Amino acid sequence: IPLLITIFTVVTYIQQKDISERNRQQDLQIASLTREKDIDLAEKQREEDQRLANELHYQNVFQNYIDDVTNVLYKHQPNEALFINEEERFFYIGRKTIITSRQLNSDYRKQLLSFLIVTQLVPNSKKSNITNSLNGVDFSNVHYSCFPDGEFEDLEINGFYLINSSFRNCFFVDTKFKKCLMNNISFIDSAFVTLPNPNSDFLFQGVSLNYSNFYKIAIENIRIEKTNLTGSNLNIDHDENISLSQVVLPNGTWMINSSNLVEDGDGEINCLSSNKPYSVWENSFAGSGEIILALNNEITSDVTSVFNLGKCHFTSGQPHGEAQFNVSAYFGGRNECENGSIQIDAGLDEDFSPTHLLSNPCI
Repeated sequence: IPLLITIFTVVTYIQQKDISERNRQQDLQIASLTREKDIDLAEKQREEDQRLANELHYQNVFQNYIDDVTNVLYKHQPNEALFINEEERFFYIGRKTIITSRQLNSDYRKQLLSFLIVTQLVPNSKKSNITNSLNGVDFSNVHYSCFPDGEFEDLEINGFYLINSSFRNCFFVDTKFKKCLMNNISFIDSAFVTLPNPNSDFLFQGVSLNYSNFYKIAIENIRIEKTNLTGSNLNIDHDENISLSQVVLPNGTWMINSSNLVEDGDGEINCLSSNKPYSVWENSFAGSGEIILALNNEITSDVTSVFNLGKCHFTSGQPHGEAQFNVSAYFGGRNECENGSIQIDAGLDEDFSPTHLLSNPCI
């Protein structure tokens, strides 16, 4: 009987220990889950508090901008001492707009763009405003829908950041995009139109349209100049309504306007040997020695002679009349050591032109 009591006691102890361990593990698991849940709730609360704080910040920044610009535009008396003239007034609005745009999220940037359009503060080619004061304004990640009233007419959008933005159901008339960053921009269900009059023009100039998306668009006579279209889906192959000049095509290759390149004036081709007539080149000499034109355009004469091979003509479309070219010559003679030189006159006026003398030592 004592042995049985001992065995029963030991078994009971072991069972109680196992039950206690299981209860302890369950308590630890519950505590861990509770802690994780508390941490998750705390993290969500922190994120919500941060979102509300950001929203309040964006709201305050935007509201301060609206109040300030409205005061500058429509309440002249309190601000007369701040601005010398209208140009200073609009310059202030432009700087204020740029700074504000960089402190807002995409939703408030969209509201900012709407405010500029409604108040006609977007640069316009037909009115004097802040055309030159909005370079650098940031409207990236703005998704703008123009429905139901969506006409952008005569706008001059200079230096805007429109990266990853989109315009839907918009009607662009004689709008000019210049020096804008527009990578990954989308134009959806929109139209680009140039009105049939001499002063009308729709233009993309000096902009970056890398990987831009043009979906269900209508185009009537637009120009694209000095623009990067790499990766864009704009159909330029058979569209007569698009005029291209010096652009990077969607496949990454260059299109260059050859009218601005230097054209060969046929000088080298017509520098002929002595047994053929001259076309462009003329020759003259001074001194007593005889001048002989040999094959391969070699010239032999005595040292007292001067030979003018002639004038090499080039035409260039450079705006400042500047061009760069290379001229080389080989000098030699029957004697073991003979000096030679060539004089190059380059300029627009023969009576006044810079002179460069190339000479060769003993050959």
